[in-house]
Amino acid sequence: MSNQPGDDNHAKVMGSTTSPLTAVIDIPGRGPISFSVDPLPNEPLSESIGRLYKSINAELTSVLTGGAAVPVVDAELEEPDSD
Repeated sequence: MSNQPGDDNHAKVMGSTTSPLTAVIDIPGRGPISFSVDPLPNEPLSESIGRLYKSINAELTSVLTGGAAVPVVDAELEEPDSD
C-alpha cells in the first residue's frame, strides 16, 4: 500500500482559511464518510484542522465501538502509596 494521493486509503484534506476544510475517509464495508468544518473568523488553520480531527475521531470511534458510548476519562495519575 503506497498511501499516495489518489490511492483508496489516502485521506484528503483540502481548504484554506476562508473556505471549508473537507476530509473524505473510505471505511471498508461502510463506504466513504465526508467531514467538513467552516473556519471561524481569524481562526488559525491549525485550530480548524484540530476541529476537523475531533469530528473525524468521534465518528471513527462510534464506528469502531458499534455506536456504543465511550467514556471520557480526565483524571490525573496518582502516585502509589509507598507504605
